[in-house]
Amino acid sequence: MRLFISSVTAIAMAPAMELACPSMAQEKANISIARQPGILYLPSQMLETRKLIEKQAAKEGLDGVAGEWRTRRC
Repeated sequence: MRLFISSVTAIAMAPAMELACPSMAQEKANISIARQPGILYLPSQMLETRKLIEKQAAKEGLDGVAGEWRTRRC
């Protein structure tokens, strides 16, 4: 019963929160991604070398999106 009441309360509060705090989305052209050298960061290295972020953004109609890769050196 508590779960039902909290669910109903959350559903009822959602429109009120939307009116109280309107979100202003901004389109970004550059995405900054930080990483460190190592095998655990292989997925991010593949994203960079294959430019998968840029390709996915272009596929979704967002032209001019670029990934900025920042590597932390120890």
